[in-house]
Amino acid sequence: MKVVKEDSDSQNKLEGKFLYRLIKVLYFLALIVVGSCVLFLGWGERPIRSINREESYLICQNRYRLSETNVYPDEARVLSGHQNDEARELCISLFRSKALATGASNYEIDEFLRSRASDISKHSLDLQYEIKGSWGDAFRFWSIGLALAYFTLTLIRKTLLYVVFGEKFSWEI
Repeated sequence: MKVVKEDSDSQNKLEGKFLYRLIKVLYFLALIVVGSCVLFLGWGERPIRSINREESYLICQNRYRLSETNVYPDEARVLSGHQNDEARELCISLFRSKALATGASNYEIDEFLRSRASDISKHSLDLQYEIKGSWGDAFRFWSIGLALAYFTLTLIRKTLLYVVFGEKFSWEI
């Protein structure tokens, strides 16, 4: 009984010291900040639907992988004004290179493009989607991150209390 009474007396003496209380308050604030950061970073691990550029195609006269072009459609299968112009120019340049390969002259190609550029520059998109991340990854990140944050911050706090006040080391909050 005497040992318990001495421990509670020394604990009461420590509670009365400003620096001791400050260390405890800073510990809880750090735990909240680090825990919030872990939750925020773990949110990026949740399942996200995105366009698979390796399996998606820009279709002109042939199919061209999006990964081989500078065309970036949004999730609604729409190209912005600049991206639409980029796709149109790509279709025309691919037509030009095919025509040159068949032996047509630049003059013939230019004349043909002037009369039928709108037909040649027509394009469509064949988009394939993929899911990146999972809720399992997010929960794993959160649980491991929060556990590491708790143990690291508690170890720092307990070590600091031991060095400054000589408090016995224990894993209690």
